[in-house]
Amino acid sequence: MADKADIEFLMVDSTGANDEAVAAALRWLAEQGGGSVVAPDKRTLQSTLGAPTDAAFERLERRLSGMGITLAWKRRGLPFRAQHVVALYMDKTIDDVVQNGCVEKLLIIPWTQDELDWFKTAYDFVIVVVADGGGIDAADTQPETQSVEELVPEELDKILRILAQVTAGYDGHLQWREIERFKAELMNYSNEWMRLDSDVVFRRCIELEMSATVSEAVRGMVKRLHEGHRFRPKRGYEDGWRR
Repeated sequence: MADKADIEFLMVDSTGANDEAVAAALRWLAEQGGGSVVAPDKRTLQSTLGAPTDAAFERLERRLSGMGITLAWKRRGLPFRAQHVVALYMDKTIDDVVQNGCVEKLLIIPWTQDELDWFKTAYDFVIVVVADGGGIDAADTQPETQSVEELVPEELDKILRILAQVTAGYDGHLQWREIERFKAELMNYSNEWMRLDSDVVFRRCIELEMSATVSEAVRGMVKRLHEGHRFRPKRGYEDGWRR
């Protein structure tokens, strides 16, 4: 599993179609000695890279392969062995590549504002822009991030720290036993968790070095609690972690 701390995250701070950034990203991959462009589906690659027919797409793949660049999408399979990856209009599932691949550098070109905001929270990134020569450069101004630790009550932070410790022991994955214990925690101390914003939970999980996927799962459970859902932990896990 890749260590997120060892990955260099780069991101274009824009949404929607960005042909200029796509062209610069291909040049960037070629400069890295090759890599992979991954998109949600083949159609996205065809329309974005100007290869609307299967024949044109095959020609494009042959041309890019000469530069060491491969094209991938979900149904074909994500590029878990690629060291340099361009995430082209991808959604949160790009975190599967981050967690399970061999990525050293990941350049993200977002599509929607929600995904852009999620990426900004999930990864320690550098904002990049297209330089005058068509390459990729770091933007002059970079965002400053502030810890949310002070926004999380001490007892709830202890629980999130426990989750971080146990997931670290399972290669960054959240085991079913811990899910059941967290369900119990949410029900036994629902009044406390109801006062904590689910987005703050997500950001705190990221700060505690949980994967973006696990952090999203924890946030999702807290959000469901806010929406009125009642969790039913399995027998033997009703006490959670607090005794």
